[in-house]
Amino acid sequence: FLAQQGRIGFSVGQLGNSYTSSVSAGYRILSYAGIEMEYGQIFRDLEDGTSYGVSIIFEPIKSWSFTPFISKGLAWQDWKKKTVSSVGSNTFHSNSEFTGAGINYYIGLNFVVRGEFRQVLLTENNVSTSNSEWRLGFSSFF
Repeated sequence: FLAQQGRIGFSVGQLGNSYTSSVSAGYRILSYAGIEMEYGQIFRDLEDGTSYGVSIIFEPIKSWSFTPFISKGLAWQDWKKKTVSSVGSNTFHSNSEFTGAGINYYIGLNFVVRGEFRQVLLTENNVSTSNSEWRLGFSSFF
C-alpha cells in the first residue's frame, strides 16, 4: 500500500475551542515522504474561517499496518465575523505554521484511517498564538 502515489481524503477535528473539517489531496514523492494540500472550514462561536494549507509528510516505517508519521506545514486562514460591526472590517486574515505527529492505519485495499495531533502557531497582525489541534480522518489512495 505504500507504493501508491496519490491520496485524497477528509478529516474532522478540534483546534483550540474551534471545530474543523477539511478535505486533502496528497502525492508521495519518495517512498517515505510526500506533499499534501488541504482546504478546510473552521467553526467558532464569534467567527467562521476558511483555511488553505500545504504540508510535508514523513512516514519512515513502511512495513506495518499502523504507520507513524510527522508533518510540517503552512496554512492561511480567511475569517468572517458572525456579528456585523459598525467599526472596522468584518473580515480578517491570519497565517499559521504547524508541526504534527500521527498514525495511519491502512485498512482494506485502498483505505486509510488517520489520527493526528498538531501544534499550531497562528499569526495575525504580528501577534502569535499557539494552539493544539486534534484530527481524525479517512483517505483513499491510488
